[in-house]
Amino acid sequence: MEHAEGLSAVATYILRRMVSAIAIMAMVGIFVFLLLRQAPGDPATIITGNKGTPQIIADIHEQLRLNEPRPVQFVNWAVSILSGDVGTSISAGRPVLELISQRLEPTISLSILTMIVSMTASLSTMASGHGEGSRPGRLLLIARPSAQH
Repeated sequence: MEHAEGLSAVATYILRRMVSAIAIMAMVGIFVFLLLRQAPGDPATIITGNKGTPQIIADIHEQLRLNEPRPVQFVNWAVSILSGDVGTSISAGRPVLELISQRLEPTISLSILTMIVSMTASLSTMASGHGEGSRPGRLLLIARPSAQH
């Protein structure tokens, strides 16, 4: 019976963490949406570069659904984000996922390299602290950059 209670406690903990994560993501989503809507300037005017006629501006508003109430805009935005449709970049005029995928490989490479360097530095520091009087410990202590001499 004790084993079942342990599983129940773990399941409850995981469920609480998942609910908490969902609530945090929802709050961040609302914050990002409101922050984007508070940016200076009208998106249609930015797209046309101040050269759009009132009809073109109205068409862009319709296309981007900017005429709808904010709560409806938020639901449309959230559904698009959750379905993987992050839209088209206004500045580049290309799909955002395409722009992200172009920079994904170098980003992952740099992340892996950074992890390798930080793990090497961490492990060597741990080894030097653990074997303080040993020969490898002294060598690592000498090789490690330090403000104290």
